[in-house]
Amino acid sequence: MLKFDAKAHTYTYNGKLVPSVTQIISAAGLSDYSDIPASILKVAADVGTDIHTACAEFDRGGSMPKNELLAEYVQGWAKFVRDFSAKWQYVEQFRYNARYGYAGTPDRLGYVNDRWTVIDIKTGAPAKWHRVQTAGYAMFSTSNIPYRMAVYLKPGGYKIVEHKDKLDEQVFLSALTIFKFKGAK
Repeated sequence: MLKFDAKAHTYTYNGKLVPSVTQIISAAGLSDYSDIPASILKVAADVGTDIHTACAEFDRGGSMPKNELLAEYVQGWAKFVRDFSAKWQYVEQFRYNARYGYAGTPDRLGYVNDRWTVIDIKTGAPAKWHRVQTAGYAMFSTSNIPYRMAVYLKPGGYKIVEHKDKLDEQVFLSALTIFKFKGAK
């Protein structure tokens, strides 16, 4: 059974600690925020978490948030959902890959313009490692998910970046190998 400890941001499967997609990518050095002050990272992470939570509540049938800034980001998300006729099968649902022994929480899995798609919602700028992240998420499905994208939200709007490079899965698996080699926790 897969469990997530939100406070520690860790996953366990049948009582055993397993790495997350983002931990794997970070341990391999693909995402590096060492040049950004911790106080700025914390604020950005908190805002991003609030936006993700508000979008998830919206997708589960909730109303727009009362906070004006959050509402503007959710309006951008709602516009994306409308523009692409998105229909979600899973919203922020924990997943586990038994073959490779890792876990994570894709932001959305569902149909975007009738295509089975994994989506990661972002509030910052596009980065190369985002496509490796969606590749790791796509591998949670036994049939792999053919379409992957990041949706970069801004107040009242969005930008999408489709992730089409087939090499991304190999990069993710290489990162997982590096994670295991380093004995990262």
